[in-house]
Amino acid sequence: GLVLTAHVFPPSAATGDHAGWLERQAYRWLFGRIDRGIAVSGAIRAAVAAYTRDGAERWSVIHNGIDPHRFRRQVDPGAKRQQIGLNPSAAIVGVVARLSPEKGVDLFLRAAARVAEELPNVDFVVVGDGPEREALEALAHELRLSGQVVFLGRRRDVPEILPALDLLVAPSREESFGLAALEGVVAGVKTIASDVGGLREVLGETASVAFVPPDDPEALAEAIRQELMTVHLDTQEVGAEGAEMLSGRSLSLADMLVSETEFNLDAIGLQATAQPHATDRRTEQDRLLDRFHIRRMVKETVELYEELLRARS
Repeated sequence: GLVLTAHVFPPSAATGDHAGWLERQAYRWLFGRIDRGIAVSGAIRAAVAAYTRDGAERWSVIHNGIDPHRFRRQVDPGAKRQQIGLNPSAAIVGVVARLSPEKGVDLFLRAAARVAEELPNVDFVVVGDGPEREALEALAHELRLSGQVVFLGRRRDVPEILPALDLLVAPSREESFGLAALEGVVAGVKTIASDVGGLREVLGETASVAFVPPDDPEALAEAIRQELMTVHLDTQEVGAEGAEMLSGRSLSLADMLVSETEFNLDAIGLQATAQPHATDRRTEQDRLLDRFHIRRMVKETVELYEELLRARS
């Protein structure tokens, strides 16, 4: 029997050109000849349904899996920053993606330019390679980000780079699953994601992920600013003494972004956003690892093949 796994969306029915029509016909021909299909997300399965006569009845959703051992290594974020050429004293916002149009890295750069105008002590990093790299580097130069954005290219040490980030962004225009964003959350990195397809499906109930409208660099910039300006409270460690210290001190946004001091903002009449407790974040990471463990993916795939073999025997 023929089993096909779909990792990306088939072409949209909105495509009006002749080449697009031929491509859609080819997909219909292919999907009509398989015995079973595997979609890496419900969003992919729903898209496939438009190309099948049975509404994708022969298709099963088997989510991608991640290997938790890749994220169990002890990483010194400061040392990693120095190793890959990132500013150890700046707040670092990163994106991990293939550099192709649907990943929205151009949106990330446009949002970064807006953020950099207000928060000069923030640097940006792009991890990944692809056909748009040259154009994206030119865009960074055009946006006057050359001194604040680093293109690292394709890396094998992404699980070690993630903990060196203060914030991860997944700015995709469309996304079949969102593996990089999932890995970021599992690595304990606060994440901002476009509210599209697989990203919403995979991370929609995750407290450490903020969703923004797709294809909207202004909304993305505002979300980045808000996340970077969030201050963690620890009233027991700072208390009135810390409030007294802060009351006679003027802090710029850049100071606050890189300060290692935790301030009791309530004591001086300011508001702060409550943050999930470390234990809650750990529970969230464990839940995601359980749901998207590579063993689960392998088990469900083997079961599908066994079911197909039984049906043919």
